[in-house]
Amino acid sequence: MKPTRETRARGLARMATSLALSLAVVLSFGGSAAADDAKEEALPATPPAPPSVPSYGTTVKADGTPVAVVVSGGAGGKLSIVNLNTGESTAKDFDDGGADAQPWGFATLKDKTVLIGAGKGLYRYNPADDSVEVLSKAGVPGYEQVAGRADFIWDIAVDENDTAYIATQVSPEHGEGGNVLTWSASGGWGVLKGGDPVEAGQQHVRSIAYENGKLYTTVGAGDPKVYQVDAKTGEKKVMPLPKEALQDASLMYRLEVKAGKLYVGYGNDTGTLVLDIASGATKPLPGNVASHIVTRPDEPKKVYYWSKPEGQTAQLTEYDPDSGQAAALFSYGSLLSRMSPNAWATHDAFVSIEMNGGRMTTYNASTGAANLLEGKITPSARAIQSMVAADNGKLFASWYMATNKMLSATPGANVGDTKYNLVDSPVGQGEGLAVNGETLVYGLYSGAKIGARSTADDAAQAGDPQQVGGAQDRPYAITHTTDNIFAVGTVPSDGKLGGALSLYDAKSNKIQKVYNFSELKYASGVPTDRLAEQSPISMAYRDGKLYIGTTVRGGHTARAKDGQGNLQEAQLIEFDVAKGVVTRVINPFENEKQNAITALTFGDDGQLYGTTGSYVFKVNTGSFEVTKNRLAEGGEINRSWLVQRDGKLFGVLQGQLYAIQASDLTGQVIASSEKGAVSALTLSKDGYLYYARGTTIYRNSYLR
Repeated sequence: MKPTRETRARGLARMATSLALSLAVVLSFGGSAAADDAKEEALPATPPAPPSVPSYGTTVKADGTPVAVVVSGGAGGKLSIVNLNTGESTAKDFDDGGADAQPWGFATLKDKTVLIGAGKGLYRYNPADDSVEVLSKAGVPGYEQVAGRADFIWDIAVDENDTAYIATQVSPEHGEGGNVLTWSASGGWGVLKGGDPVEAGQQHVRSIAYENGKLYTTVGAGDPKVYQVDAKTGEKKVMPLPKEALQDASLMYRLEVKAGKLYVGYGNDTGTLVLDIASGATKPLPGNVASHIVTRPDEPKKVYYWSKPEGQTAQLTEYDPDSGQAAALFSYGSLLSRMSPNAWATHDAFVSIEMNGGRMTTYNASTGAANLLEGKITPSARAIQSMVAADNGKLFASWYMATNKMLSATPGANVGDTKYNLVDSPVGQGEGLAVNGETLVYGLYSGAKIGARSTADDAAQAGDPQQVGGAQDRPYAITHTTDNIFAVGTVPSDGKLGGALSLYDAKSNKIQKVYNFSELKYASGVPTDRLAEQSPISMAYRDGKLYIGTTVRGGHTARAKDGQGNLQEAQLIEFDVAKGVVTRVINPFENEKQNAITALTFGDDGQLYGTTGSYVFKVNTGSFEVTKNRLAEGGEINRSWLVQRDGKLFGVLQGQLYAIQASDLTGQVIASSEKGAVSALTLSKDGYLYYARGTTIYRNSYLR
């Protein structure tokens, strides 16, 4: 899973524009004393969440010791090397430059070094001295020519000559994606012929495998395909798959090839298809396979996977393609299901790792010994994803990438007195957060799960979070309406369009109603052709009406388009909660290419205020007339924040915090992106503005 974080610094030119604007509007604030006197302070370093391990690698030291090569995701990441014989581990910084490390791609070369794709960077780990070399940087042959073709590395395959084939993603705003890049120690970087892109119009190459001169790749989201590409000529074809294998498929991220058989994870990610490449015959792999298919050194044909037959213990299953039979290699109640294609370090040494939490299962086939290891993987500091201030003064925050914890913070009068607590939470990436009284409602990615907990008692939760369903995935927007009811806006899963509005009862922990945007009801005279493929990502409530800002973005790279293939524009919706009907819809930014209304709030003057990536705007809810002002320049963005108190507005646009004058919508930068993009803004009862830059929480005394 790639979670979508959009809190990146935007460039010196835009910063200069914003600073110039700040000087130009200072008089509209009656002088600059408030900004000049405001003090920004960094809170103490937050405790790291448990390790996030999307994937991992293995290799063998010079003395024959098998080791797991594990990078915990986060700012810079942490590299842990775990001895699979003894369980002993060592740790060090992974990227000294602090790059966002999301480790999905691993491959072991003949010299036992390990290639690691983490975020947009490619690295090489050397077991001889535990060093890490950055391969994605200026000076590495060919890199500057391919750098723009990869916003993210998903997977890596290696051929018999140690040429690496790298599956990448490029965001739509950055150009054509779905490329396969190449790298070798002797030749540097390049682009695979036939992989530039694999399929026009697709932004992903999600998984990749190699055998006998042919590459196999999965592309697309929502309507994925598997391609065979000749590594020398670039000739390619779509591999034939039965319709049932593609039903409800999103991103196919489990692909392996062994002895002429292609193993394709499909559908709702609980099944795997075995395709005979020569004959085209297909059959399902026995069992509900929910793990990667794993190959084993010195095993010519058999493959391995995690399964748990009903009523039985979890088992490492061995599959023989000649006989078509599957049997348990070993059974172990603590066998973790997250397996890398490189799970076997040697013919005897096996390891699987928990994605969120960092526990490990090791197994030695020669001795039969199996162990569950904890605390062997060092966590990395992670960027703050979302944050909200409770009425009792506490702050609650989530991190970028999933975890089983939430951060509870109690700021002190002096920042050094801040107290932190890691509280147990259902596994997920916290997206939307909202508070009413002593109730905190949170939304989790993936699967659009909604839950509630107490702000007074860190241990008190309402029970298991409830899933919205209907292919919804990211609950970005949450706001309180009346009594115990919270409105939740969600974005759909990979490759899909059309979000949903849900009403959640925090007291009973039940989702009362789900309004899919493709099935909305409209009042008479309201346009009905604008919203079906859009999603709600910002909301504000007053007097029975819910005001909703939309995004044209769907799951990952999906974008809502008009009949001519152009991107749609964001819409502002008025929704009657009691009637369940859309009563008004407008486009506040006709022909201005605003793809998302990122935040909404009501001011003390009763007017509705909102932001996009570039604009701040005001809406008279009586006439539905809009006044707007462009404060920033920049590209597409899907997350922002807007708060208000005592007639003053504070909003984050393009990574900078603005104080905004409600009367004329002019703005002044009070926290720039010079030290990192500002995100996760909230306003506490103590009068401080709290926000994050990466892993650090700041407070600003502008209102005090």
